[in-house]
Amino acid sequence: MPGHQEDEFLRVERNLFEYAHGSGIKGMGMIREDPRAICFCSSLDIPALNLAYLKVPPEKEDLEGIESFFRERGNPYTIWMPDNGNGPIPNLIELGLDHAMSLPAMVADLDNMRMDLRAPSGCSLRFVSQESEIGAFAKAAFNGFELPEDTHQKFSDFIRNLDPSQHPTNLLVVAIKEEEPIASGLMFRGKDDVGLYWISVAPSHRKDGLGSWLTQELLRVGKEEGYRQAVLQSSPVAAGLYRRLGFRGVGNFQVYSH
Repeated sequence: MPGHQEDEFLRVERNLFEYAHGSGIKGMGMIREDPRAICFCSSLDIPALNLAYLKVPPEKEDLEGIESFFRERGNPYTIWMPDNGNGPIPNLIELGLDHAMSLPAMVADLDNMRMDLRAPSGCSLRFVSQESEIGAFAKAAFNGFELPEDTHQKFSDFIRNLDPSQHPTNLLVVAIKEEEPIASGLMFRGKDDVGLYWISVAPSHRKDGLGSWLTQELLRVGKEEGYRQAVLQSSPVAAGLYRRLGFRGVGNFQVYSH
């Protein structure tokens, strides 16, 4: 990556590490970090919620240690690594991993964003302020990410660890329509930047403008609180939406399955 872009990518990476340690997601899980990798195990049988983040190109021994960490806990996992500018890394594939996807790392300057905060028809936004209100957020996120039904209870318990009354770095919002939670989003207040996580929209409402509206409401709060930049890791499908809101791509996380 060019120098400036690399610096911006590091902002996204730094916020992700801060979020892993400070947002409460450790709740039912465990984090192990060393100079070469950070591993997070949520205790859920959902690969996307159990990951090993490689800080440097791995050796076979690194992968064996990661495999052991997750095998002991009985959970599937994915491996993330910063893009080296050349796409999928051949030696990881040679070590038996499958390249699953590239996730864009994105940054936005809050001072330069134009915001259209008109709510979609019939929708309201609810800011979660205490543990008793998290159920609506968990329901919206569960449906939005289309998770397996048999993980519902453990997922809801996992989400309760994000309780903003216990972790004031978190701002949780839920979009409501006809008393039904239909979209979710979380803003994490990092040391230097706000990070957006858990942005999801129920499948039946994905053409209603909810993702754009909810994201902009979170960014509005971040800007009002004095933050200058926002960061996120986008799905490939959502990257276009975030670009329209003013985010720019600063690299990719390469994701591998085992």
